[in-house]
Amino acid sequence: MIDLELIRAQYEADEERTRQLNIITAREYYDGDQRAKLTKRQEEFLGFNLKDERFAVNFCATVVDATTERMIVAGFESADEALSEFAWDVWKQNRMDAKQQEVHHATINDGEYFIMVDWPEGAPFPRLLPHPRYTDPELGGTGFGCKAHYVDDDQHQPLEAVSKRWVETYTDERGKRRTRSRMTLYYPDRIERYVSGTGGPYKDAGWQPFIETEVQTDAEGNETEIALPWPIPWTDAGGQPLGIPFAHFRKPGRLELWDAIPLQDLINKTALDIIATADACGFPIRIGYGIHFTTD
Repeated sequence: MIDLELIRAQYEADEERTRQLNIITAREYYDGDQRAKLTKRQEEFLGFNLKDERFAVNFCATVVDATTERMIVAGFESADEALSEFAWDVWKQNRMDAKQQEVHHATINDGEYFIMVDWPEGAPFPRLLPHPRYTDPELGGTGFGCKAHYVDDDQHQPLEAVSKRWVETYTDERGKRRTRSRMTLYYPDRIERYVSGTGGPYKDAGWQPFIETEVQTDAEGNETEIALPWPIPWTDAGGQPLGIPFAHFRKPGRLELWDAIPLQDLINKTALDIIATADACGFPIRIGYGIHFTTD
């Protein structure tokens, strides 16, 4: 019997892997890490002061920057003037005049980006925290970022949840430094936290619920450690869902650099060919034919 759920899961996993590899490639090309092939002699004088020899006549950055430099938020308009002023105050308090370039650039270059909305208790304004798209370290990614989960994996359907993943270093009960992977799922009505690691109680266990604890002190001064609820309710005083605390920025279609990457490779190869030709012409070899040497 064909397991359709397993086939679908494998298909989604392959699609996610391809998506992450494309994002990693776009990031590398924008940064000029384009893996142009240098000869041994070219490696001697091109990038000799870098840790890894590399060469690029980088036009990819211009392709992305030409679009993002025009994407500037100048203000907010609303029929409710007080709401417009509040939105502008939030924008200024979060220094989004600088952060917006990061968001716009990554949305164009990676195809998507995230803004987390966090409102600390007692603070006059919420915090806007930029987050990149998640890419797996095993594929060459950063191991930090978010992913949007839509109904039926269709971005035209409602957003079901946003997951955030990262790697943290912690000290276990024996005082040893260890690392573990963390993941938090943000739903409209709840927050689920998970952990996976290579040591301690999480070794080879896969993703497990991450139960946080807090110490409470009674009237007599006795301290008791209690486990916090899991999942964490994400509702208002009336029990209504607060909503997913992320804004997902998406660029429809292919990545901005996708069509420029082959041309960028051609530019790099042509430049290296010109350099090789100029280098060879600096030491010409003279060849003579039909010469008769005499004693004179």
